[in-house]
Amino acid sequence: MTFVTTYPVFSSEIYSMILKVITKYKKQITASALGAAAGFAYYYFIGCASGTCVITSNPFIGTAYGALLGFLLVGTFKKRENETA
Repeated sequence: MTFVTTYPVFSSEIYSMILKVITKYKKQITASALGAAAGFAYYYFIGCASGTCVITSNPFIGTAYGALLGFLLVGTFKKRENETA
């Protein structure tokens, strides 16, 4: 038995807007995902057993911190455009 909807979940305009945002911010999204994975891996493999470490004692905080660092790291390598005045 297959489930088929009679109406689309997203209209074509919304779908094209989502694709534009994804293609425009592809590097930032990828870096954030890799940073989140690295933050969770740091929590999982190294972590903090006593619970006193703020970042590594909670997997959500470690993942969010890793995603933020990945996002910020990509922004530091942005090429500058030459300004002609």
